[in-house]
Amino acid sequence: MLDREYRSEYFKVVVPVTMQTFLTAILTATDTIMVGMLNSTSLAAVSLASQVTLIITNLIAAISVGTSALASQYYGKKDMESVKKVMYTTFRFSMMLGVFFFLITLLFPKIIMGILTNEPEIISLGAGYLRLLCPSFLFMTFSQIWMIIMKNAGRSMVVTAISTCSGILNFILNAVLIFGLLGVPAMGIKGAALSTTLVSMTEAIAAIVLSRKEKNVSIEFKRILRRNRAIRQKFIHYTIPATVQTGSWILANTCIAAIIGHMGSNAVAANAVALLVFGLTSSIYNGVAIGSGIIIGKELGSGNTEGAKKHSVWIMAFNVAVGALMCLLILCLRGTIVKAYPAFSVEAKGLLSFMLTVVAIKSIFGSLNNCMSKSLMSTGGDIRYLTMMDIINMWGVIVPVGLLAAFVLKLPVPVVYILVNLDETTKFYIQLRRVLTWKWVKDLTRVEWAEPGRSERQLKSRILKEMPVGALVLGSYGDIIYMNDAAGKILQIDTEDAQGRKLLQYFITNGNDDFANLLLDAMYQNRVIHSRKISYSCGDTEKELLLHTMMVHEEDLRLGLCAIIEEA
Repeated sequence: MLDREYRSEYFKVVVPVTMQTFLTAILTATDTIMVGMLNSTSLAAVSLASQVTLIITNLIAAISVGTSALASQYYGKKDMESVKKVMYTTFRFSMMLGVFFFLITLLFPKIIMGILTNEPEIISLGAGYLRLLCPSFLFMTFSQIWMIIMKNAGRSMVVTAISTCSGILNFILNAVLIFGLLGVPAMGIKGAALSTTLVSMTEAIAAIVLSRKEKNVSIEFKRILRRNRAIRQKFIHYTIPATVQTGSWILANTCIAAIIGHMGSNAVAANAVALLVFGLTSSIYNGVAIGSGIIIGKELGSGNTEGAKKHSVWIMAFNVAVGALMCLLILCLRGTIVKAYPAFSVEAKGLLSFMLTVVAIKSIFGSLNNCMSKSLMSTGGDIRYLTMMDIINMWGVIVPVGLLAAFVLKLPVPVVYILVNLDETTKFYIQLRRVLTWKWVKDLTRVEWAEPGRSERQLKSRILKEMPVGALVLGSYGDIIYMNDAAGKILQIDTEDAQGRKLLQYFITNGNDDFANLLLDAMYQNRVIHSRKISYSCGDTEKELLLHTMMVHEEDLRLGLCAIIEEA
């Protein structure tokens, strides 16, 4: 059994994260629910057009795998500066993604819809929806990453508050813009798209405003353009496999959507509602899995690997219970959901009832699979194994079987639907077996000195970075070439901001020109300083520093000066 303190910490993280993912799902689902009140054609158009949103949100989720794995483990080490560096690295990648999807959706909406369906009316409606929706991608790729970092930094309640307000605002705007309330002209499905864009913009503005009050994860836009090589390498190492995995999964699910999209408007409409229900219920166990991953990541980052193993078994059991609860909930509400769509034909209602049954059963396997992949294997860095397993599962089994069943054997819609939804079942045993080998239990923040391909230059750079004393390197013209984190902490300055600036100009602004002049005199007079004490001003306080220097030469050429700084 787990102690009460651990359970309390677990639910403090998991409950807000689950609420946030559920509210985000509601924001997306509101479009489908309200548009479904118009007619089945509009519902089919929004459902298929939303595949683009699904793609970008899942790519953000892929990027967040590396983000969450690193941020949660650095947070476990109480290294908030590295958490911020992870955030800025992620911003660069996610915002490029947002710009790319904004452009292709703005320029080629009809081509995108034409890939997903061959119904002319659905293509026309979906293209108009995408044109108004595409600006939301720019805002979404910014605000979602900030909220992911906030969750990993222990600020889940702030994220939940933003998501709650977004959900309420989206509901109000959808009602007003879709149906034309309060004197506003009725816009139909275009109103749903405009509502989503306005809510995404509001979320981004809220992230910028609230970040100024967050000391540990405040946003400084000038730092987004700065690169941190060490963090970037770790980020890319763990994010690229996750992106490949997610990209493969997205393409596979787009193929599945296209298969259903070519089986008639009744199948498309029923599938849209089934996906809506599945999205809402899966958002709950996805939230539980993400929150669990934050807890496991902190344990791995703090070196408590045995605790991570012990707690992972309980977390898996809890996720099975969550999946079973979601299954029962869908089955109990199945009849009510079907009755909520009176505009559906008899055939569409029959298909919807059947699809909801399949989705309910899928939830049990989906909950445990999400726990194993997102809470455990991804957090421990076992992402390459997950990538290969998903690619083989989706492209080696599910997609080929679905295409064969639909277009070659021409099997009925219910049979095809079962076959394309076997993905959670087919990978369950393989994933469980991998988890129980414990090969995923790794500390991602540890430096592997013997890692193949690590150059001598990288090792020297790492030594300087990890030194417990400050290291400051000056160029021959008195500019700051390098400063390690320890020097920044001792001198109470931003190391990234200081590098590249003139030593005297930088320190004269904070009243430490004596300190700067001593270093410059040592360099220009070729003097070596041994354990020289000097006063250093830190705002209103003074402290004594010990200074050691050495000249750096290459043959007869003076390259600069290296100073070692420590508190006396």
